[in-house]
Amino acid sequence: MRAKPRCPTRESARCIGLAFVMSLRLGAMLPVGLAIAACAGAPPPTIDTTSTPQPTQTPLVTISPAPSLTPSIRPTAAEVPSPHAAASEDQAVISALNAASLSPWWSMPAEYQITRAEWSRDETLLAIDSPKGIQLWAFPGLRYIGTINASSSDFAFIEGPGGPMLLVGDWGSVVVWDPILQAPGGEYRDRRDVSNPASLGLSADGKRLASSLARDSGVGIHTVMHIWEVESGEQLLTIQVSPILVALEIAFRPDGAEIAAARRANSTVYFWDTQTGTALGRLEGEAVEYSPRGDVVATTRGRSVWIWDAETKGLVRVLQVSGEEVSPPIAFSPDGSLLAVGVNSLTIWETADWTEVTALPISGGSLQFLRFSPSGRYLAAINGQSEAAGAGYSDAYTATIWAVAD
Repeated sequence: MRAKPRCPTRESARCIGLAFVMSLRLGAMLPVGLAIAACAGAPPPTIDTTSTPQPTQTPLVTISPAPSLTPSIRPTAAEVPSPHAAASEDQAVISALNAASLSPWWSMPAEYQITRAEWSRDETLLAIDSPKGIQLWAFPGLRYIGTINASSSDFAFIEGPGGPMLLVGDWGSVVVWDPILQAPGGEYRDRRDVSNPASLGLSADGKRLASSLARDSGVGIHTVMHIWEVESGEQLLTIQVSPILVALEIAFRPDGAEIAAARRANSTVYFWDTQTGTALGRLEGEAVEYSPRGDVVATTRGRSVWIWDAETKGLVRVLQVSGEEVSPPIAFSPDGSLLAVGVNSLTIWETADWTEVTALPISGGSLQFLRFSPSGRYLAAINGQSEAAGAGYSDAYTATIWAVAD
């Protein structure tokens, strides 16, 4: 039996931000601050604001062992993407006026489960997860670059000093990956966290990172959420979320003043103040997403989508989705004018008056994930299903990019 990790009264919290990545590219070692965090002694669940790190005089630059990017892991014959229409700068932005003309622009079938797809902020890279790791594609040309052998399907792009960087939730930390150098560039880690894949979320401006992991406080395992400054790697706040070890879906309000975390275990979305860690309340739901306009926040459960006032948390509208009794994925367009939701069909609402604009049929299993590209010209959708096959399961999933047809 593995001994329970000891929780000292004070221990270093190590995080390596983009300064180290810049040092790799510039060929010089730049100093990165070492954060010290006090170990939480109070039993969960409480708000831990005492763990805000303080700087130390000794800089620390190290890299923990991390998985490698392996360009040799290519998609199999069954996973070869379909041809796509030629990319054009004149590609229309998806709107209420043309959403009914959406059609599959590119698709990639897979004989395994796919759960996520993310664009870089400049829309030059597309990342798609798989059991083999995170596949990287040049966009919009869709040229395969390589596969990062990461252990988590939670990831997001940030803008580094030399181009897009990929943050990946890893075992006990968030690892920074450089897709150009094809190497890890550091991590955001608090040494008191135990090893489980980190859930993560980014603020709208990309300047703050939230990561949720497990911690042994000495009285049991519970979930914590850290808020980091992306560029410096400074740990700004730690919130003790729950005494139960669960993965959280995390979202920042666009102004960065509030953060939300959805727990599927009890179908509840929790809210906190990002400056103080003060709990602000809770709503029903298993998924959460703020409108980029900052006026509303959407949560989902079953076939229902609840639209709430982002400030008061008063109910604004309830939308119903047809299909299986599962929490439908949701995605706001970059300007907040559209909301895409779906289970067995891809439904798009105009948020000005919550009018349904279109409902596009989906074949080959229910929708699992939706994401608009940063320009609003493309919509990534992942659908699929797992069926019992002998002693195991047979997976059939497809990642599809939708665009307005010419």
